Amino acid sequence: MSLDLPLRPIRAGELSVAYYDTGARSGEPVVLLHGFPNDVHSYVDVIPLLVDAGFRVIVPSLRGHAQTRFLNPDAVRSGQQSAPGADLMALIDALRLEQPVLAGYDWGARAACVVADPARRTPPSCRSAARVRGRDHRRCRASGRWRGTP
Repeated sequence: MSLDLPLRPIRAGELSVAYYDTGARSGEPVVLLHGFPNDVHSYVDVIPLLVDAGFRVIVPSLRGHAQTRFLNPDAVRSGQQSAPGADLMALIDALRLEQPVLAGYDWGARAACVVADPARRTPPSCRSAARVRGRDHRRCRASGRWRGTP
């Protein structure tokens, strides 16, 4: 499926995050997180299904992808696995999302895992999180807070 995904910027932590936002603003928020080396277009087949089901769908470009950039060009870059999680928490705060559902694969799954960790925040940062095996979004399984695929 071909889907035009116009990205808009938002200041989130140390980044200007480029993200796609569609669906009813009153709908339950779902944040879809891509992996490397892919981008927001990884979810073009999933987005319309979620919007039709009444969800608000947010698909951010992770650091280093599309127009997502550091606000300070001299900022120290981090390749630590927790960095995308910190970026995601900043995005959730910037968009004022209340416990969104998170789904991701590869680096996006790691970001969701960091945010879903109940030790990170009280109240929890998300309602549930799902890790998708590879890019096969049809195999996504989630229940409760964080459940990895078998």
